[in-house]
Parts: sequence; C-alpha cells; structure tokens
Amino acid sequence: MKRIILILLGLLFFKVNFIFSQKTSKDSVLTKLKTEKTDSVRFKLFFSVSKEDFDVKVYSSILDSCLAIAGRLKSSKYLMYSYSKTGTYWFDRGNNKKALTFYFKGADISKVINNKSYLSKFDNNIANCYDVLGNYDKALSYYFAIFTSSSLFKLLLFIFFFR
Repeated sequence: MKRIILILLGLLFFKVNFIFSQKTSKDSVLTKLKTEKTDSVRFKLFFSVSKEDFDVKVYSSILDSCLAIAGRLKSSKYLMYSYSKTGTYWFDRGNNKKALTFYFKGADISKVINNKSYLSKFDNNIANCYDVLGNYDKALSYYFAIFTSSSLFKLLLFIFFFR
C-alpha cells in the first residue's frame, strides 16, 4: 500500500513540476518579448511559442506580429516560415480558403529562394486543403507533384530504366 502511495505521489509531483515548467517557459518568452528591441530576435521568440500555449486570439496576434516583423526585415525566409505557420493556423480552424492564400504565398517564396523542403510542405498543405474542400483533382495533382519531386521517385525511375 505504501508503495502505491509513493508511486502516485511521485507521478503527481512529476505532473505538477511539468505543468509549472511549461508556464515558466511561456512566461519567460513573454517577458523577453516585452524587453527585446531587435526584430530578428523578436521574430525568433514569437516563432518559438507553441499554439497550445495561448488562446486563439493571442496566437493569432503572435502570427500577425511574425508577418509584420518578417516584412520589416525584408526576410524571404522569415516570411516563408510565417506563411507556413499562419496557413496551418487557419487550416486547423477550418478556414481552408484563407489557409490556401497563405500556403500559396509561402510556396511562391520557397520557389524563389529554392527551398525544396518547404516547397514540399506547402504543396502537401495545399493538397490537404483541396482535399478537405472536396476538390480532389487539384489535391491529387499536388500530391503527385510532391511524389514526382521526391528522391524515392527518382530512384524508382532510375531502377526501372537502367536495370
């Protein structure tokens, strides 16, 4: 019986400690944001917070701040990251048309700066939006574009043609 009580108390202590450590992290980011003046550092702080840590309104304003800072810095990379997170924010809330606008903007930037990893992510997210909207032909075309640009597809083509 004592052993079970000790185990339960240990688990309770772990859970309480975990909860407080999470709030400390969020609070420390918010404190740093209030005092930090450098846009690039502020962007990284904004970008480091998780949507689970904030309510919808606060997280939406954080994303708006990321977009504004990225625009001021004229950083294509930061804009691309911001469009990705903002598109996901709207997709998670069921506003797929609004998510698509951010995903398309991000995809355009990832093409310009030749970031193939993010381009694949954007194409996948665009395909997911079209899938949810019921536009299956467009969804399939984006899924196919991802597959044909993958290393696996190129390897399969090589094996098929040069065996």
